[in-house]
Amino acid sequence: MACQKHRKIPIVGDGNCLFRATSFCIYGSEDFHTEIHEKAMQNITTRWGLLKNFTILKESVVYKEYEIYYGFMVCSTGRGSAEQSGRETAQRAASVR
Repeated sequence: MACQKHRKIPIVGDGNCLFRATSFCIYGSEDFHTEIHEKAMQNITTRWGLLKNFTILKESVVYKEYEIYYGFMVCSTGRGSAEQSGRETAQRAASVR
């Protein structure tokens, strides 16, 4: 069976599980989830005009303004801005590999 090569990996369920799982797939560690989350938020900010109709509140209400979406994302995950230099991130990535 092809699926035998795959296994389930427990990921911390703190509201950042998508970013933790992505970090694990890329770096082999959940440690970079904050940087991945911040990059996703930057990407959404840059492309807000194209993506705003795909961002939906839990009550199925579309976010009309980026600031509301960003505020919800920051509050819902319990984190503030996660700005780190690329060099620091690269150093951490190298230490995990």
